Amino acid sequence: MTATTQIMTEADTCRALVTPKLIEAGWSNAPHVIGEQRTFTNGRIIVTGGRVRRGKQKRADYLLYYRRDYPLAVVEAKKLGLSAETGVQQAKEYAEILGLKFAYATNGHRIIEIDYTWIRAHNEQATVKVFGQDYNPPFGVDWKAEKKTIDRWANFRGYNGKLPRINDGALLFLLYMMSKFQDYQAGDRDKPGSRTAIVFNGSPLFTGGAGSGESEIRRWSIEPTLPPSTIHHQIKQ
Repeated sequence: MTATTQIMTEADTCRALVTPKLIEAGWSNAPHVIGEQRTFTNGRIIVTGGRVRRGKQKRADYLLYYRRDYPLAVVEAKKLGLSAETGVQQAKEYAEILGLKFAYATNGHRIIEIDYTWIRAHNEQATVKVFGQDYNPPFGVDWKAEKKTIDRWANFRGYNGKLPRINDGALLFLLYMMSKFQDYQAGDRDKPGSRTAIVFNGSPLFTGGAGSGESEIRRWSIEPTLPPSTIHHQIKQ
């Protein structure tokens, strides 16, 4: 831990690291809005000794608005000296109170995302974290309910080809995971890259002819990234 890390407060971290990244990501561009230090409860009413007082208000470090009347995500920031995981529970609590689709926890360098629109809709037991956690792919689940939302997404981190057939939620899930990969740059600790491992049956490797969504996803994901290994395990009866 460096001396700079030790002396940075949460406010310093927000000002120097978090806010610039939100602006860089386009959240300050209309119609989007960044709301900072937004109080969203009045505080619990506490009665003691015949006197009434309010408890501590709940305040989000950031609320991200798709437009001014449409809050989309909450961001809970912790000072740089703490791990990003420190803010996960608080971010989840705030997102659930406000009914938001996304929650983020960050220490200015690492970001943890909780996505309520996709993963929790298919697996209530899933703990959704970008770094170092397991996901439960929605095998055998279609994505009809999410189609309108997904159709509005510009691309999945550069992939703007056809999507898998509507009944293949697992392959869409893989595409979604890859869209969340961290960039890699040698020698840069803030860009360590990402890896993922997923267990499929064989169908994603051969389903769909040339030009289909499945074929385009295979080409986009396999050709440029050259996965370290594809393991084929055949079960004999």
